[in-house]
Amino acid sequence: MQTPLTDVLLSSEFKDVYPPSEDSFLFLDALEADVNFLKSVKPCVSLEVGSGSGIISTFLCNANLGVCFHICTDVCPAVCRFDRLGVTS
Repeated sequence: MQTPLTDVLLSSEFKDVYPPSEDSFLFLDALEADVNFLKSVKPCVSLEVGSGSGIISTFLCNANLGVCFHICTDVCPAVCRFDRLGVTS
C-alpha cells in the first residue's frame, strides 16, 4: 500500500504537528503485514491516541477494511485540525 502523503506539514499552520518518523513507519509496516487479518475481522472502530500527523489512521482509512469509524485524539489543536484535513481526504 502507498504511504499517505504528508506534504501539507510544510505549512506554517501545522508547524506544531509531529511529523511521521521511524516509529510511524514501523507501525505502518506492521499494519501492512497484518492488513489481510484486519480485513477478516472487519473492525468497526479504530482509535489513535496521540495521533500526530494522523498517518496511521489515514493508512487504515485507505486500507479498505470495510465500514469503519476512525477516531483521532491529540492535545494539540493544530494536530486536530490537520488530522481532520488529512484523514478525511
